[in-house]
Amino acid sequence: PGEARPPRHQDAGLLTQLDHVREDLRKTTRQLLAKDRRLEELQKRNEELAWEKREALRRVSDAEAERDAKRRHFHEKEQELLALQRKSEHQRAAIEERGRRFERKEEEHRVQSAELQRQQKQFDEIQERLPPPPPPPPAPPLARSRP
Repeated sequence: PGEARPPRHQDAGLLTQLDHVREDLRKTTRQLLAKDRRLEELQKRNEELAWEKREALRRVSDAEAERDAKRRHFHEKEQELLALQRKSEHQRAAIEERGRRFERKEEEHRVQSAELQRQQKQFDEIQERLPPPPPPPPAPPLARSRP
């Protein structure tokens, strides 16, 4: 009985204050839990976006590699085409040259044929002007062998 007790209305005030602090604590706890869930959602989304970014970069890398392979293949085909065009042009030039040589040879043949006909005609004319050749001498009789 020597202790002095605070008045009851002070206890009621402290209890009200305590209730308010507890309510604030629950509210803050709920807010923190909500923020924790939101943070987890954001972290999960961040991981998903990082994975999507890695996948996008891989697809870009694959597409670039495919593009580069197609460029190399196209360049090789282009080089093959150029080589075939050069070969074709070379063959065309060779065929044209053979055609020109053939035409020259054909012309030479016509000239030689005409010359041969002219010489044959001259020969025939000379032969007509010559007297006929003498008859061949009679063949000597064959000697018979005796038994």
